[in-house]
Order: sequence, then C-alpha cells, then structure tokens
Amino acid sequence: MGKTYKYDFDKVESAFKEWKKVKKVSKPSLGTRIQDFERVIDYSEQQNVDALRTFIFSDIDKPIIFFGAGGGYNAALYAASLCNLNGRIGIAKTPMLVNQMSVDLMRKCKFVVISAKGQTVDLLSTSQRLLSIIHPENFAALTLQGVEDRKNKLCRMLTEEYPQATVLGFDGKVESNDPKKPYNALFSHDEFVGTKKHVAFSVLLYRCFYDDTNLADRLINENDLPYIADFQDRKLEDIKFWNLLHGGLGEAAANDLEVRLSEGSLAFPMMTDFKNFTHGRHAFVKEHQHDTAIITFETAQDSRLADEIIRRYHSNSEMEKIPTIRIKSKLSTPLATIELIIKSMYFALDLAIALGINLSKPEAPKLGVWEMDYLPFMDYD
Repeated sequence: MGKTYKYDFDKVESAFKEWKKVKKVSKPSLGTRIQDFERVIDYSEQQNVDALRTFIFSDIDKPIIFFGAGGGYNAALYAASLCNLNGRIGIAKTPMLVNQMSVDLMRKCKFVVISAKGQTVDLLSTSQRLLSIIHPENFAALTLQGVEDRKNKLCRMLTEEYPQATVLGFDGKVESNDPKKPYNALFSHDEFVGTKKHVAFSVLLYRCFYDDTNLADRLINENDLPYIADFQDRKLEDIKFWNLLHGGLGEAAANDLEVRLSEGSLAFPMMTDFKNFTHGRHAFVKEHQHDTAIITFETAQDSRLADEIIRRYHSNSEMEKIPTIRIKSKLSTPLATIELIIKSMYFALDLAIALGINLSKPEAPKLGVWEMDYLPFMDYD
C-alpha cells in the first residue's frame, strides 16, 4: 500500500460484504486506487514533458485553448489555471465549445487536446476539424496511452497525417516483480470516472510549469484527515444536493468531484465559486435545507472566506445549520489543486459506501450517446 491520508480502508471491505447480502455487486475498487496514488505521482514526476512545455511557452502572443471531455476537461481546467498563474493566456473548453469559435479566432490560437485513451469520438472529430483549419504546429495532444499503441486513434492520426503537431503519450508502464509480466499498466482498469488518470494528468501538467521534486511527500500527509465533516445531526446518505464551493485553485478539484458525484450517480452537485454562491443560491438552500449540504475546497488563499460564509449561514435564524464537508490544503500554490483532487476522492468513497453504490460500475444506461459524433448534427459555417 502506498502513502495515504488517515483513513480506515477496512470499512470498504466491510461495506462490500454487506452489499453482497442484498445485491449482486463487484468489489468497490476506489479504495484500492487511492492507495496507489503515491506510485501514480512518482511515475508522473519521472516522465519527460519537455515537448509540451516548449509548446506551451512558445508563441506567447497566441492564447492556448485546452480541451477535453469528462476527466480530460477537468485536466484542461487545471492547465488553463496553470497558464494564467504563469503569465500565459489559457482557456479550458469542451470539444463542442471549441467548435463555437470563429474560424478566424481558431487561427489565432494554439490548441491542446487532453484524452486518457485517445479514442473519444468527439475529441477525434473536433481535432480533425481544427487541423483542417489551423497549422498543425499549433496543435498538441496529451494522452495516457502510448503514442505507438494502435488503439490510440488520436495519436495515430496525428503522427501519420500531421507530423508537425506535438504528441505526448504516457503508457503508464511500471516495473513489476512478476517474472511473467515485466510491467504493470498503471492506468488500466481505472474507475468508471477516472481516478489515477486524473491525478496523473494533474502532475504531468504541473511539471510543465514547475521543477519541484518529491511531490508525493508534499501532497500526501499521512497524519492528515482527507476532509472535516460537520453533519449537524444529518446522515450522509440523506443529503441529496451538494453545493461545491471553490476559489481559483480549487476549481479543477470541485469540477472533478462534480463529475464523480453525477456520473457515479451518488448525488446532485451544484458547483460555483465562493462569492458567486452568495448571489442568491441561499434561496434554494433554505427551501431544501433538510437534504442540502456544502462542500468547500479551501486553500491558504481562501480558507478565511470559507469560514466567514459558513459562519453567516450558521448564524441565520431563518435556517437550520447547514451540514459542511471541508476539504482543505495549507498550500497556496497550484499543488494545492492536486491535493484537493486527491482528498475529495476519499469523500466520494465514503458517500458511495453510505449509499451502497459501486463507483467502479455504476448502472449507467447504454443510450448510444457516448459514442455519438455530434458534428454531423451541427450547422457550422
């Protein structure tokens, strides 16, 4: 087991045994993935990201559009934040919103597509459309599947048709003690909502901007609780609506949890920054106060603001005291974002245990929309 925050992993096994009594369910694996984060961080720290770093910091006059879907969009948010903190204009978009840009504006920007496997239909179609408009030297791809892997359609397309593009693929292969299997694929068999992949993307992107080392030691303090809960006499499983509040460094972490809660069918999340939350959302909280709670993503920059917002909610005589989950980092650098992402997964695991839902295989209906290419249905000029 790798280094983790203070957590009782035995309760994951106990929950699995209880679930098996009432329904057919596969073993919850998020607890196992969390215990592998130290190895994920170490692997990502050792990879060469020089090509992506050079791409990001060349042609400073061109804004960079980072785009991805699902977990890739979360990584895009973090990449844009890193750019903005380092004097570079970076913007995060989904593939569909990239296509809302005018052709003239596209030609004035650079683009980085972020994809775990390089197979997502909308990423492929958007990349192909972009490359028919912009010069390939203004396009880069970051994946967690090897560039030479034939399943990685994105990187294969780029290397074969657009050699001027920047292409980085990290296969996650680490040495194994099994003589029959010389390596382990670090990112294989991840959760339905990626866990290890999300952490890997964050560390790889962080290293494009900073040369820090020993990141696992700085990110995971074994004496720290992953979060602080104040349920105000409610039960975790009875809360349906979660308000995810964040500052600038907490945005990508809040988005990561928003995806995890909704795609994992755990709860209905609503995400906003700390101050925007106070612009009227308390009306919803008041009307649904028995099944609504707040999750704060706090860093050294904004923890006092979170304190004050919670204090004012609790001192209001018209409302019951609202339950809170506080996920905190003492850092005030972009490393705080990665710490908050990791810590939030412990909360997601606890909520999954309370609800009896396996995040590895939630019951998502097969509607045929995930594989759908939306471009044929859009009317672009």
